[in-house]
Amino acid sequence: MSAEFKQLATQARCGAFRETLPALLDLAHAPGTALGEAWQAGAAAITILFWVDRFTDAADLAETLITAGGPICAQDTPFDAALLAADAHARIAAAPRVIRLARCVPGDSVLGKRLTWLAGQLPARPIEQLLPNHAPWGEPAQPLDGVIGAGLLDEDYAALPVGKRRALWNALRTTNQAEPARALYEKTGDLPPQWAVCTWLAGCYAMLDEGDHGRQILIAARERWRPYMHWEALPGDVVLQPVLRTLVTEPLREYFLTTPIGPEAREAR
Repeated sequence: MSAEFKQLATQARCGAFRETLPALLDLAHAPGTALGEAWQAGAAAITILFWVDRFTDAADLAETLITAGGPICAQDTPFDAALLAADAHARIAAAPRVIRLARCVPGDSVLGKRLTWLAGQLPARPIEQLLPNHAPWGEPAQPLDGVIGAGLLDEDYAALPVGKRRALWNALRTTNQAEPARALYEKTGDLPPQWAVCTWLAGCYAMLDEGDHGRQILIAARERWRPYMHWEALPGDVVLQPVLRTLVTEPLREYFLTTPIGPEAREAR
């Protein structure tokens, strides 16, 4: 990781996502950029492109980087999501490009296996199920009986340690028990410990046409999202999943694009 890329990624996560995007794109496209550097700059740029609704540009960048090969073959995200998002939100069919790109990379690589798998899934499954952090919104609730953590619903929530709270919320998400989840959240005022469960809960409010509550959850839960790689700039699921996109107003978009996130957010306090 070069000092230039590290500085750009840090600057972006300090809240300057729009301002940093051109430099990240330049670094990803520059002929002299090493392949390992190019895919990281491209990955960071793609996560920002999602948030400014430039899905065609994100997919084109993903194709360019995948075609170049090299260290990118050990990755799959967010390049797979970029190809799918262009289909979902820009009406550019993912299947032909996924099939073509699967032939450009080693079949036994992380990226090769992912693209081959997607090529087999796309004809039979809705795009939203293949996009990051899909949840069973709109599906019938399933029984809680026998699900790990479900028995904690009758316990004193305030007395539960974080691990058990996590198990309870995971049980509610897994079974799509939106009403008990809503009741628990409104009674305790406590967000689920995990980002994926927070976004599911926000989506439940979206399905109930209570967008303000859903947006409040996304904003409050923002610190639950933790990047594990330096190129991870923003959580893509909020603007990629169709249910969550219904919650994305311009003020919410602006908040995510201008507020520090990840380690930079903690350092800014």
